Amino acid sequence: MNLTRIRKKRFDIDFTTDEEVYSPSSEHKSHGSSKKYSIFHPDSSLGVLTKNFVSLIQNAPNKCIEINDATRILQVQKRRIYDITNVLEGIGLIEKKHKNRIRWIGSKSNEDFSQEIMNYEREMRELKEEEDKIDQWTQKLQDSLNQLIKDPEYAALAFITQEDINSLPNLTENPNEILLAIKAPPGSILEVPEPDLCSNELEKYQIVLNSKTEPIMMYMVSNDSSSKI
Repeated sequence: MNLTRIRKKRFDIDFTTDEEVYSPSSEHKSHGSSKKYSIFHPDSSLGVLTKNFVSLIQNAPNKCIEINDATRILQVQKRRIYDITNVLEGIGLIEKKHKNRIRWIGSKSNEDFSQEIMNYEREMRELKEEEDKIDQWTQKLQDSLNQLIKDPEYAALAFITQEDINSLPNLTENPNEILLAIKAPPGSILEVPEPDLCSNELEKYQIVLNSKTEPIMMYMVSNDSSSKI
């Protein structure tokens, strides 16, 4: 199951409440008739609201319901319903049939649903903890690099030589290739033609550099003295 879509937004859903969940009953008539549901008592708890919403959609005709109907029956703001549907869709329990119409495709019982949600909530917490650790170490490394950059002794050594570049294997595998180093001021524009749109072979290898402020410097790094630019 893909958790990418919900990883950045966490919802603390609690399924340990002993409050009653009101099951809806419906009467589905011909076109133009109204649907009747039992009354749900409004509850601000996201856990209870989620249970009520799941029970509502599971007992709706064809397990489909309109967002506006759910908002009216559960007596909550539409954004609260969207908070729930975003999580349920992210873990594959519902699908959107239209913009504001959703259908239940997940577990058949509230118990299965509750367990599945809790499993994913636990996994999301673990992923969040791991992400926080990585962010902390990344920040420490960045702080260390910033300190080195500010140190005059290290700043004087912040350079590489032509020999250093030519010693990199991934840049010197093909002896017929030309390796260039470009020094351009901020705001410079580099244009490379689309190979499939070029009218001849020469155009495929053209590079256009443009600067409106300072000159652009270009250096040949390749060791091959016979190469031409």
